[in-house]
Amino acid sequence: MKNKVTLYIAEHNVTGLKYFGKTRLYFTEEDLQKNYHGSGVYWKNHLKKHGDNVTMKIYGIYSLDENSDNYVKPIALKFSEDNNIVEDYDNWANQTQEDGLDGWGTERTNEIREKISKSKKELVLFEGELITKAKLSSITRLKNEKLNPEKTKEMKLKMSLKLKKTINTGGGESIAAKRGKLIRANRNKIDEFGISNADKIRQKSQETMNIEFFKDGEKTSINKERNKKTSITLSKEYINENGEKTSIAKENSKKASKKFLKEFILDGEVVNGYILRGRKADKTKKKNGTYKKAYLKRVSNFEAKSNPDKKKGLWNRDKAIKTLNETKVNGMTLEEMRIKKITETKNKTSIKFNIIKEGKIIYERVNRKFVNALSQTLLKSSKEKPLGFSTRSKKALASIGKENLIGCYVETI
Repeated sequence: MKNKVTLYIAEHNVTGLKYFGKTRLYFTEEDLQKNYHGSGVYWKNHLKKHGDNVTMKIYGIYSLDENSDNYVKPIALKFSEDNNIVEDYDNWANQTQEDGLDGWGTERTNEIREKISKSKKELVLFEGELITKAKLSSITRLKNEKLNPEKTKEMKLKMSLKLKKTINTGGGESIAAKRGKLIRANRNKIDEFGISNADKIRQKSQETMNIEFFKDGEKTSINKERNKKTSITLSKEYINENGEKTSIAKENSKKASKKFLKEFILDGEVVNGYILRGRKADKTKKKNGTYKKAYLKRVSNFEAKSNPDKKKGLWNRDKAIKTLNETKVNGMTLEEMRIKKITETKNKTSIKFNIIKEGKIIYERVNRKFVNALSQTLLKSSKEKPLGFSTRSKKALASIGKENLIGCYVETI
């Protein structure tokens, strides 16, 4: 049930101790009795000691909406105070007042989530590498798993059994399935500008990985350090079964070579991976004018076509280079034009932008790809002429369902 919470009373059948709690997963006494017996720390220890022999009773099902007459918080707190559930140790196992919101409340949830998110993103130095606290936690967990494999297996089995339990959702789906649906729905959730949460997370992750810091007097980043580590691991030599000196990189190269040399028939012709890759590279070279060798070939081919005495397609490297350095167009040689084009392309890909609307930054430090995903005309906008500046622009945005971009413009950082 959406925005609903169940308040329940659990009573141990042997000791008579009770526990007052809440859940958002179960809404019938039958489901509670079968799947859930409370979650308090003291209460759980009591169940371990005296056995899981409990009777579950529903106190009531209430709303999580603050504006509702049936709002859970005042009802749960009143019951907690009337029954003195914290100080009455003989009858109640609760260690804090139950408000029905702990972990879900609208005021506390956003605050807690923000604190946890900031804490996980903090960078710490670990074994000479700058990593996030979330990554450090993952490394520590993996180390503990290696040290205590039996305990890890036991914990994983318990978690697996717990997640496989069905919940009261009408279709009898498991907790794991419901959790997966919620995670996927949150990732695919799109904001008013058509950007999904997954894209935002990816963008933030890229920015974090490219944050520069100094190590041993040199400027570096997490990405660069990771690439160095990978390179060292791949090139580290060892003795294989045949007594030969080799490395992971060499072995991978051998495997790839075997795979590429494997012949097969394509369109009635016997080919292999290398032949196909060569053909693909030739197509790319012909298409991409900034690739030097292909560019030289085209110049040479042009000369061959213009001179009937020369064989078509002949590549005279020295003459082609000479042509590139001597032929001028608009006061620049062909080689200078080629280098200029490469430099401009590199500069374009490294530029960052702020997307602004009504004086407020909506997206900060985003790349060209991100801006184009919103609107290809956004890069041409400015503070004086934002999107929707003209009537024609407004109509164009309305026709593609992007009226929310009216008034937006970009600033280069």
